[in-house]
Amino acid sequence: MLNLQRIKSARHEIHGATAPLNSIDAEADLLLALLALIKATAPLQTAGVNQQAYLVMDIASRLTGSMLTMGAENRRSPPCETPRELKPADHEYGHLETMLGQLRRAREALADLVCKVRAGLKGNARDGFWVAVDLAEGVSGKVKEAVGRDLEIWEVVRGREAVDGLVKLNDADVEKLGLPRLAGSV
Repeated sequence: MLNLQRIKSARHEIHGATAPLNSIDAEADLLLALLALIKATAPLQTAGVNQQAYLVMDIASRLTGSMLTMGAENRRSPPCETPRELKPADHEYGHLETMLGQLRRAREALADLVCKVRAGLKGNARDGFWVAVDLAEGVSGKVKEAVGRDLEIWEVVRGREAVDGLVKLNDADVEKLGLPRLAGSV
């Protein structure tokens, strides 16, 4: 998360390129909120989510390095000269837009993985699957605040009657969630 915070401070070292820098700043804010949620919410800490989070941080690290280099080049100009403003035709401007696209796609992929987390899922293919409603609802509420979408598992069970806090998944639910099935079951 430190690289995302560095992005926010490094953007002030670059002159011009306001549109991509503002968008990079906004992406960094969204990612900081999403990564803080993942860190604070144990059910979201799956292998897939963690792997994508590391990819996000790798992209953020490369972007930070690029932005710090651009800022250092700006500071090299003699004191009497006005720092160079990046314009859309400049190579560096295009590089910022490319890195913004990579950061945005990585954030969207992370958000998709988070929404697919099966918080509250219990059971197996042989005995059936159930969802602990309180856990699914609680995690989904936090995810919705950070991502703007509910957990897929919560979308499936929302509004259903729970017995002892659990909702039994039917065959259609199992298929929709991509859960394993016993061989020969349809």
